[in-house]
Formats: sequence, structure tokens, C-alpha cells
Amino acid sequence: MQKLNVSIAQINPIVGDIANNAHKILLVREKHPNCDLVIYSECVLTGYPVEDLVGRPEFMHEVHKTIDEISEKIKSDNLPEIIIGSPYLHHGKIYNVAIYFSKSGSIEVRFKSELPNYDVFDEMRNFQRGKPTDNLPIDIKGFKIGLMICEDGWLPNVTRNLRKHGCDAIFWINGSPFCQGKDKERKEILHKLNQKEPHIPLFYINQVGGQDDVVFDGASFVADKEDKIIAQLPAFAEAEAEFELNKISNNGVEVNPISSNPIAPYPQTEEAIYNALMLALRDYVEKNRFPFVIFGLSGGIDSALVAAIAGDALGSDKIWAIRLPSKWTSDESNDLALIQCQRMGARCDTIAIGEAVTAIENNINALKDVPFPNRDEKQLMEENVQSRERGQTLMALSNRYYPMVVSTGNKSEYSTGYATLYGDMCGGYALIKDVWKLMVFRLCKWRNQHRPQTSRLSPNVPLEVIPARVIERPPTAELKDNQCDELSLMPYEYLDVLLMAMVEDEMNNDNTALMLFNKFGAKRNWCDDVDKMRRLIDLNEYKRRQSAPGPKITKKSYGKGRRYPITNGFREVCSIKVRAKIENALK
Repeated sequence: MQKLNVSIAQINPIVGDIANNAHKILLVREKHPNCDLVIYSECVLTGYPVEDLVGRPEFMHEVHKTIDEISEKIKSDNLPEIIIGSPYLHHGKIYNVAIYFSKSGSIEVRFKSELPNYDVFDEMRNFQRGKPTDNLPIDIKGFKIGLMICEDGWLPNVTRNLRKHGCDAIFWINGSPFCQGKDKERKEILHKLNQKEPHIPLFYINQVGGQDDVVFDGASFVADKEDKIIAQLPAFAEAEAEFELNKISNNGVEVNPISSNPIAPYPQTEEAIYNALMLALRDYVEKNRFPFVIFGLSGGIDSALVAAIAGDALGSDKIWAIRLPSKWTSDESNDLALIQCQRMGARCDTIAIGEAVTAIENNINALKDVPFPNRDEKQLMEENVQSRERGQTLMALSNRYYPMVVSTGNKSEYSTGYATLYGDMCGGYALIKDVWKLMVFRLCKWRNQHRPQTSRLSPNVPLEVIPARVIERPPTAELKDNQCDELSLMPYEYLDVLLMAMVEDEMNNDNTALMLFNKFGAKRNWCDDVDKMRRLIDLNEYKRRQSAPGPKITKKSYGKGRRYPITNGFREVCSIKVRAKIENALK
């Protein structure tokens, strides 16, 4: 009976740091001396997504130099062979490949055939497409092993070709970003892959870690020939596991864990999102070598969530909260912000912005004989000056002490323009820009009942880090007297459903209005709401283009995955037919 011992390894590379990534690959290999083979994720040598770095000749020279060095290392010792993902220059063209390094010193390369060019992916810009028919199995100790790379597994061509050539098992290396529901999607793809005969084992190896505006969740898994998941690695953490493949004559290949490798349950929605945001922030700060972070803490729910995630991700000694009260800021807000910092053991300072706001207002009011109409009547200007003065103060502190400013606006605000450009949108990383307001509430409630496994806060920090009153009271920006977010917009229970339909599902106005009518009944004139929000979404594209990067956690985030023109003369409104239906129901 033929046997092959393999280890799968989900590690956290740094894009562009080729030498350190290679060092990490080889260190992990040393931990599995009894294996024949260690398998890593897509583009693990360079990090992923590598984007336009592959177009620089110096970069690709370093890639191939390192590939040669790895090959010599594999040849020279008695440790396992490896399979890694990497960009690869072949006949003057750059490909996304899987490379098998053998003990003989030779390498075998398999080219990615299906290049994703949607959402956050833009691989046709950077890579050439391989031919599915060229992707033949590799012989490893008598096993015919098929290699495929991420998107290759979502479409039928590569797997069809591998099965055609009598593949014993498939090693599927991935750089698959996290979003809500992604784990379920992957398992559905697995079932589709194994609907064809013959049924063969599949090893899914995924990257883990944050990279700018995406975060990779790992959660690598192994399925046997009966399509049963026999092991899954933890999500949002580096991990490895070893397996034994046995070739049984006329009965295919059996796979068994070598040591106890229970299936790590994939976290539920709130836990998954919270861990994704933690990992994204931690990696953005540490990979970019920021010493710590700073943010405005208002006593409101958005900044409270940002503070909690930052504390869990980095530790209380790496976060700095600033209260920035104006004349409209309530004592309760100031008190709640301080209470949260005290619970977390974090530094909290106060810089009042009232005098600075007044100085700006006085300077503007001193202008005489302005030949333009006063469209604002002061109110909007005063509100935005407050927010921008807060942003300016935080950036000044960043300039002096070198922390990175974390902005605190959520996706509902970014969608409608209720986040101030150069104000609460100011910062180096927009941590919750892809988190809807209702999810902000859910995450805060989850955090007050759970301590994340990888939290760097002291064990002495109480579980309820966010004061309950922050969650209970109505959301307000406190930029004017008796301001309430939901009066300015609409109740979030309706607003977020409306915005999700438009932004994530790309529904038109008519279908969005009818969906709201069917879901909530004739409570409002949904056509008016939908038309207003569509207009706000379109008009505020210019703001979002200037926002800091932030981690994608929904299926459609602002940024690479959603590209609309700023200058846009197209206007969509609900049809007369749909408007009449809803207006009649209101009578």
C-alpha cells in the first residue's frame, strides 16, 4: 500500500517581503520532519494580492532568485518537499502559479487558468492565463496529485481536466478573502466539485491575515473521497495539520489525520466579523510598522466599537483615545467615553474644540461683501467645522507622536454622506467602513458577552468593555441641539435594509421599494425614501473615493469592489406604477 504524509499550512505572509516570507515557509517546514510534503497557499512567497508589484523587473528578479534558493534548500536536507504559490515569469509573461519543489532539485510549475476579474480581484491586469489542458497531475511518491489555484476550483475546466487524467487527490491553494457567508460558499463549491466521478480527496489551503482592504480567514480544510470534511483549521489564525494518504487498490485514496485534528467550528456571524476586523487592524498596524493608534472617542456606539476592537487587536498600551467635546457634547457622552477607557486600561485625554470652532466661524463671519448666495444659513457649516476640527486635532497628534489615526464612520454613514470628509472620515484606516449601523450594535452586544481568543487586553479587563448605556441610547452625532441620526435619515431598521439592497444586491429603485413594502408594509412612502437614498449614494461617491482603506467584510464593499463614476449624470427614480401602488396603500 502506497503512503504519502502531507501537512497543510495556512500562514500570514507580508506582501512584497519575499525574503521573510521564504524564511517563514522554511521554518514551518522544519516543524513537520516526518511529512513528505508541506503545502502552502496562493502567492505565499510574495503575499497576496500582489497587484502591480509583479510588473517591476526588480521584484520578479527577487522572486526567481528566492525560488532558486528554496530549491537548493529542499535538495540539500532531509526535510519535506513543498508546494507553494507564487508569481512566475515564463517566456516573458507573468503567471500566478503553484510550484512543486522536489528533493531532486527540480521544480514543477502549474499555471492558474481562471483569473478572477470582479469585486476586489483584478488578476487579468497582472497575470497571463494558463491553459486548463496544460494543468496535468504531478507524480509525488506514486500519487497523481492535481494542483489548482483559487478561482480554478470555482469553475469546471481545471477539475474536469485533472479528473480526466486520473488524479488521486487535489491540492487547492487559495488566497480567498473573507466576507459574510464565505465559508458556506466554499463548502457548496466543494460539493459541486465532488459531484463528478471519480470522487477524490480535496485539500483546501487558504491564506490568513490582513492586507490593506481585504482580510483572509484561513479556515483551510480537508475532505475525503466521500465529500466529508475530516478536518478544518481555525479561522483567523495561523495553523497547520498533518495527514496520511493511503492508496488502496481499486478503492481510490483514503485520507486520515496523523494526529488529532478536530474540525475547528467556523465562527458565527458576529464572532467572524469581529475577528476579521481585529486581524485586519492588527496586521495593517504591525505590517506597516505604526507604533500605536489614536482615535476620537465620543461616547457614541461607532467609536466605542472601534475602541474595543483596537484594544483587543493591539492591547491597551497601543491605543490612545481622545475626547473632543464641543458645546453640544453632553456630560453623559464624556462620562461614557471615560468609563470605557478605564475598563480597558487605556489612556484617555480630552481636548475641547469649542474655541477652535468659534475661531473658524468668526473668521468666516468677518468676510464682507461676499457676492455669492448664503445657501447654508450657518447650520451645516457649524456642524461640519466641529467634525473637521476633531479630525485636524487627531491628525496633529499623529504628526507629533506618530500614531495612526483610526476613523470611526460606519457603512450606513459612508453610503449616505453622513460622514464628514476630513472630519470623522479622517485617518489612516477606516476600520468599520464596511460595517452597517445595525451590525455595529450587534457587534457591540457580542463583544460585551465574549472575549475574543486572540484579544491582547489584560485578562483583568471586565467582559463588558462597552458601557451598556452606549448601546441603549439613540445614536447622535451631537453636532447641534437635540440631534438624532434617525430623524435626519430614517430608522436604521429600515435604512440598512434599503441600503444593503441597493449597494450589495445592486437592486433598482422599483425592486427596492417593493421589497421594503413587502417586508415592512405601508409604514412609509418607500418610493420617497428609496429615491432620496439613491440620490445620496450617488452624490457622495466623491467622499468615499477620498476615504482611508478599510477591511471588506460584506459581499460588496466600497472601493475596488464597487466602482461608480463621481461625475455621473444618470438619475434613477421609482416608476409611476410602483409609486402609485405604494401611495394607494398609504391612503
